[in-house]
Amino acid sequence: MPDAGGQARPIQSDGWMIMDEPVVKGQDGKVQTAWLDKRIKGLKRNLNFVTVMDQKYDLDKGVFPSGEVVYTLKAPSMPGTYSLTAAFLYGTENADKAGFFQRPSGRILFSEEMKVQVE
Repeated sequence: MPDAGGQARPIQSDGWMIMDEPVVKGQDGKVQTAWLDKRIKGLKRNLNFVTVMDQKYDLDKGVFPSGEVVYTLKAPSMPGTYSLTAAFLYGTENADKAGFFQRPSGRILFSEEMKVQVE
């Protein structure tokens, strides 16, 4: 896969539309809205970035931050093959200090690239 970091841009740049607010689940598996609730009342909540709140870690117990974010998208109107890749931003702490594993990039991980054919 090519360097996704050097090629990244918001999903809306290719004509995708985020239809609704993302569904965010924390470590406990429960839906959380704390990040979205910080928006000014009346502004849309169909954001392309969220923070999973209240992350806990305990190295001794093997508890590390985790979460899930699900988006509802509308495909671009132009036919073609579109590439999708999710980015995960994280802290640069070491696992023995804060519950995150140090990665070569130190700040960002990318999902596997996905190709979507729009007809």
